[in-house]
Amino acid sequence: MLMKTFVTIFGSLLISASAIASPFEGVNKTTPKCFERTFSDAYLKQRPRQTVKAIHMTLLGFNYKGEKIRFADIIVKLKQPKHGRITFKTTMTCDENGRCFIECDGGTGQIAKKNGQLIFKNSGITLFGGCDAEADVDELIDIVLRPTKNGDDLFTLVPAKNCRIPKWFKELAENPGF
Repeated sequence: MLMKTFVTIFGSLLISASAIASPFEGVNKTTPKCFERTFSDAYLKQRPRQTVKAIHMTLLGFNYKGEKIRFADIIVKLKQPKHGRITFKTTMTCDENGRCFIECDGGTGQIAKKNGQLIFKNSGITLFGGCDAEADVDELIDIVLRPTKNGDDLFTLVPAKNCRIPKWFKELAENPGF
């Protein structure tokens, strides 16, 4: 009896895990999904370690030779300027389950859908710099969004009112022979 109960519970867990929707469900080369959040000053006062004032994420994807190609395009607006800038853009390459990374050791993150919202778990992503950085005088400047606890580690985003496909993605989706 105990074994039968265990098998039933374990089987239910497997079915539940496989039934979790991909954050990229319904995304294709002409249909992105966008999520965003702007944090109020009152909210940010309660989370002094958070450096992000606003975040917008566009989920993009297409199929190429039977493979699902997925991206999360991110725009981050910081509370305070860093090296004269307040807004940064970066793009993560993702798998269908929402495990994402930025090329050249630019960091990782995890995205998941929950109750119509997008949960972004930041494991540390490069907002500016990395291997594609341009030299500024004789030094390279990296700006990294670090996953500080009760700061920039976890973001809950809601569906965005405006959702556009970035130009770089349109060009890639039209000619994906990479």
